[in-house]
Amino acid sequence: MAMSVVYGNFCGALAGENRGGIRSDYVADALGSVAVVVDDTGAAIYEAEYWPYGEARTEAGSNPSNWGFGGIKGYYTDLASNLLYVTKRHLTPFIARWLTVDGLWPMVDAFAYCGGKPTACMDPSGPFAECVACGLCVGVAALAALLGCINDSRGFLCCL
Repeated sequence: MAMSVVYGNFCGALAGENRGGIRSDYVADALGSVAVVVDDTGAAIYEAEYWPYGEARTEAGSNPSNWGFGGIKGYYTDLASNLLYVTKRHLTPFIARWLTVDGLWPMVDAFAYCGGKPTACMDPSGPFAECVACGLCVGVAALAALLGCINDSRGFLCCL
């Protein structure tokens, strides 16, 4: 019989899991990656830091699930291929790009992850990057103008 896993969320973000009666809570870093997993006593059972495009920089302990880089936002690691599944397509952390062409191409770079700004954005939907600081990071100027976006000091368009 397969083990039952129930995931919990808070405001649309992954918050933890109950795996066969064992509860784990996820603690996120600024980009929405699972930085720490704590058990029901509050003890850290896993800690990680990530490179900008998703490869684990440091890891300690064992993560009970496939949620790691971007896991709070819904990025799911396929352990067999080491690809990250991000809602609509796969991200290849070791070459820092999407595996398939962006649906908005040629208005945006065909394979660029987060418009080349992985330390400031996440892309939980696949085609639109989300700015961590202001909520939305848009790579298409015409769409950004329709949304009332402005250029911020880091050079990307943020919607207010």
